[in-house]
Amino acid sequence: MVVWLGMQHIHRLFSLLRTYKWYVFFFLLGMVLIAFFTFSVVKFGSVFVASKQNKEVVQPVSLVTPTPSPPPDPLRPYTILLLGYGGFGHDGGSLTDTMLLAYIVPREQRATLFSIPRDLWVELPIKTEEKKWGKINSAFAIGNDDRKYTHKPELFTGVGGGGRMAKAVVSEILGIEVDYFAAIDFSGFTRALDSLGSLSISVPITFDDKFYPVAGKEDETCDKSEEDIAALTATMSGYKLEQEFTCRYEELHFDAGVQPMDAETALKFVRSRHSEQYGGDFGRSQRQQALLVALKNKLFSPAGFVKLVPTVLQLTNYVQTDITSEKIRDILTTHEGLRDYTFSTVRLTDSKEDNVLQQGYSSDRQYILMPTSGEGDWTSVREFFGREVIE
Repeated sequence: MVVWLGMQHIHRLFSLLRTYKWYVFFFLLGMVLIAFFTFSVVKFGSVFVASKQNKEVVQPVSLVTPTPSPPPDPLRPYTILLLGYGGFGHDGGSLTDTMLLAYIVPREQRATLFSIPRDLWVELPIKTEEKKWGKINSAFAIGNDDRKYTHKPELFTGVGGGGRMAKAVVSEILGIEVDYFAAIDFSGFTRALDSLGSLSISVPITFDDKFYPVAGKEDETCDKSEEDIAALTATMSGYKLEQEFTCRYEELHFDAGVQPMDAETALKFVRSRHSEQYGGDFGRSQRQQALLVALKNKLFSPAGFVKLVPTVLQLTNYVQTDITSEKIRDILTTHEGLRDYTFSTVRLTDSKEDNVLQQGYSSDRQYILMPTSGEGDWTSVREFFGREVIE
């Protein structure tokens, strides 16, 4: 039954992808994958993460007939936090390169993708009674690491702990409750795309990155003695320290224009972050968008469409979500007007026009972004989100 229901509606979403712009594609692709996985009986257990907030509690028998509560409104606004991370074999593989909050309002037939920069400086619940300042891109990694962070609140432990922590932190800074998360391992994602062949990706700007990390060389000494390493570590951190260990990195070069890339090269293209011409969060965001456009074009070419289902099946190994099968069923059965939805994107940036974020450095000299209303004061961010997304 569930397989039939999923396949009955999945072609509808595929057809919709042809008509939407690139900024909708990531959201719809995620929903397609989640729907396909959720309604696949064989694969269901490897994708779905049970919520620790919704554990069933056995209630005592009551002699008073309870007043039935109204069923939840299937058309109420809801949110999905979309997370993309580098994956195994990459330096900081559990750090989220991409954080997008999808805010969907079915009754008004609109959806907004809200981009959250990875360098946002936030408080992270590393212990039950203690929080630690760090970049928001580490929330997912900390939630997934039960060995190092042994005193985390129980909610952020076990399978799905990283997604739940990321949801909690984003809920705090935006002043709303994030309903669901969906996390995609980009490294595995690109490996699954190998079967599609090369992608034609439009590179916006010619750029070089002389410090792209080589997997497996994170601890190379680069012919430095222990004393040299200790001295460097004591006086440097972050990117400046990385530049002292050139043997750990390779140099990348990309020319502007449409370039053919295999999956491995495409992953380097979107994860590069140390280019002087095209680095930083915002440059990487544009490159991720370029990859999604190329992927959309490939999937809906005659050659790519034949490989669509096998590729989606491979991707089941690299997606994790707490969206329930019931919610997927609601989406597929109640959102009949998806073709008529209006889609938009909003980015949380440090532009002077928005006056929401400001650049700075942490006490250990990390580059960070903070709200203009002050460290830990999310008033400016919440007002911006309410004005640009909710209203």
